[in-house]
Amino acid sequence: MSRISIACALPSKDLEIAVFLHQRLKMSISGARQLLASGAQGFFYSADLYGNDHVQCDQDIRDILAFFGQKQLSLLLVETAEGQAPQALDADDLEHCSIAEEPLLNALDACRGLYR
Repeated sequence: MSRISIACALPSKDLEIAVFLHQRLKMSISGARQLLASGAQGFFYSADLYGNDHVQCDQDIRDILAFFGQKQLSLLLVETAEGQAPQALDADDLEHCSIAEEPLLNALDACRGLYR
């Protein structure tokens, strides 16, 4: 299985983003703001794909990508092994594990309907 982790590529102090993360991911607003201010080091979402909660993870990822796309903000998307925290990776490994939005969406699309 793969683990997908998401951070804002650049530091942000945008309150609207923090409110979105609060509403969508049930994060505290202050915690969301702190992670957003950390930029690429502030992973605000991380989940293992293809598990029992795949449908929820799929929707979370799509909602995050859509929201940040509307705001025209870049994200850092990282794919690691199941259970591996992206914070434990050094800068070179983090860059090696980063993926683009399109391949991630293609992988999610390929699994659509296989999980309930």
